[in-house]
Amino acid sequence: MRISNKPRFLLITLILSLFLFTSFATVSSHASPNGLVIDTSNIILGKVYYDNFSMVAKKLTSANGIGYCLQINKDYPHSEIFTNQGTVNYDIENILACGYPNRSPKDLNLPSEEDAYFATQIAIWSYIEGYDTSKITGDRPEIITAINTIYNNSLTLKNVKLNYDTNLFFTADSIQHVVILSINISESLPISDISPIIDESNIIPGK
Repeated sequence: MRISNKPRFLLITLILSLFLFTSFATVSSHASPNGLVIDTSNIILGKVYYDNFSMVAKKLTSANGIGYCLQINKDYPHSEIFTNQGTVNYDIENILACGYPNRSPKDLNLPSEEDAYFATQIAIWSYIEGYDTSKITGDRPEIITAINTIYNNSLTLKNVKLNYDTNLFFTADSIQHVVILSINISESLPISDISPIIDESNIIPGK
């Protein structure tokens, strides 16, 4: 069967148009600094306990980098499009500077990136909610120690270099605000200079 050139030309044009539109939409929704799709892994990374309740965390992912939730009582994101709300405050940035990925699992005396992420997430929630991290308990002592290390170092070490750009993202009142860490290559410095030693005499319990 012969197909005329005109329908073939129109078909090719239509296919190219759809391809370009799809590519543009993908870039716009996943990589734009003002509109970002954020999703949540189905894997629970860990569980700890505080007072009469438990805390669990899952890992956030995006095209711009990993993220952390800021409101423990709200829902996790599931592929919603978030808008950029600017930078986060100094105290949260200092927790991120003392936590993962700015510090490696080895720096935090943890065996995996998942453990380091979990400890950092709990430290962030503890600051925001005013939890006393010395009262957090769990089945893995190394996780509890890392949570306290991240939290207390953020209070006592005020000049820790954060090798990432941070941006706050929002989508809806029912879903947690998210801070996304994007690598800042031009300002990256070795993180081995960050001391893991805590002066316990200066530790302030809770928020």
